[in-house]
Amino acid sequence: MFHTIVRQLAVILAVALSANASAQGFTFEGLNKPKPKTEAKPKVAVKPKKRGPIPYPTGERVVVVPPLDAKGAIDKERYAQIASAVRAQVGSKRMVSTEETIKATARLGLMKKLYSPEARRALAVEFKTDISMVFEQSAKDLTGKLYQTPSSTPAATEILTTPRRKATQTAVNEAVASLASKGHEVLEPAVGGIDLSAPSTPSAPSTPVAGAPPVVASPSEPTINETPEEFAEGAKPVKEKPPLKPAYVQVFAGGGASLRVASAGQGLSYLKNPPVASAPLVFGAFAFEARFTPLWLIRPEWRDNPYTDLFIEVWYRLNLAQTQVTSPGQASPTICPASDYEALGRIGYRVKVPVIKTRIGASVGVTHQETTVTKSCIAQALNVTNTSMEYLVQIQQPILGETLAVEVMGGPNFLFSTRALGFDTWAFSLEAWLIWRPIEVLAVRLGARFNRVKETTYPNGISILESRTFVGLQIGAAF
Repeated sequence: MFHTIVRQLAVILAVALSANASAQGFTFEGLNKPKPKTEAKPKVAVKPKKRGPIPYPTGERVVVVPPLDAKGAIDKERYAQIASAVRAQVGSKRMVSTEETIKATARLGLMKKLYSPEARRALAVEFKTDISMVFEQSAKDLTGKLYQTPSSTPAATEILTTPRRKATQTAVNEAVASLASKGHEVLEPAVGGIDLSAPSTPSAPSTPVAGAPPVVASPSEPTINETPEEFAEGAKPVKEKPPLKPAYVQVFAGGGASLRVASAGQGLSYLKNPPVASAPLVFGAFAFEARFTPLWLIRPEWRDNPYTDLFIEVWYRLNLAQTQVTSPGQASPTICPASDYEALGRIGYRVKVPVIKTRIGASVGVTHQETTVTKSCIAQALNVTNTSMEYLVQIQQPILGETLAVEVMGGPNFLFSTRALGFDTWAFSLEAWLIWRPIEVLAVRLGARFNRVKETTYPNGISILESRTFVGLQIGAAF
């Protein structure tokens, strides 16, 4: 009986000691080593994804299908508003330029079915991208649609409608920003099937294996929520410089050098050894020129139309002249003061070739030239006053769009002056100019004009062969 009571007391004491030891972190197993504690990994708050000035700068290119006006033509003013708003969302490098889209639309014949899946498929093949934004314009509303593929079902990922009368640039910017935000899954590229737009959810803390080293994230590995430096807050957006439009008014003024060579004789047989001749003499000259295109002035949007380049041009040149005259038997030439000027007016028409962008056309003009030598000089035979009709072929070839171009023209002149006997088939003109527009309102011209006339004066019957060359630099304004 006594032994039984002692055994029970021993068991009770052992259980009590064991419970107390467990509460203090010890165990009777082994060598009473302390029990390792498991610490939970602290939770790290995940910051929401930051967006820079351009929210969706990377991914497939985006085609912006333009809106049409009531006549079925592209509304370029509204298209410019929309393009500016889309560039603010995806950047100029990612958006297909409006010029490329308009050219492809015309070349592929999509104007009558611009909002159809066939048109979107054609543009997708042309620009090698599936994403497109389509903007439809009615009499009251402006509707934008974002398509993930040309044949997306449903038809649009997102549709926004803005009252057309309130569709200012600010309203269009807000509408496009809302369209991009609600359809962000289309604009943001997927990485490994992960939607980058979805916020990251921190995983539950895991219990490390006893004795294993702690896992430390490599600082060189960026996380999904990190924002590249170029898209960080405060970064300057990349501004796309719009291409220059053709100028509908150009006014030039400048100076240069003029060379006039003339010879006179009693008949054509004497031209090889004329009794009076002026040696080549270079002198200064002042030139003024103005050109404007009335159709572009009336309708500026017609500047992109290849069949509206109808222009009017006026030209005036004043030479600071003197004539160096040599007569038979004269030991040294005589220098004679002279007044010399040339005035020109012409009207022309050019057509723009779509692929090579060359403007080819013709012009007809009236040229008046007058050279008067001082009466005290013996070179009265070199006085010239003639009026002629010129017919020129004109070619303008862009080198860097509207920034730099070369213009060449040439053709015959036909005299109809009362001081000349009949028309002269020997008269012709040639011109060549290099035109540079560093900015929209400034233009610079460098070039030359050559004119050659052979006439017989009336009533004196004196044969005169004359050539004029003007080389100059002109600076002016362009609008």
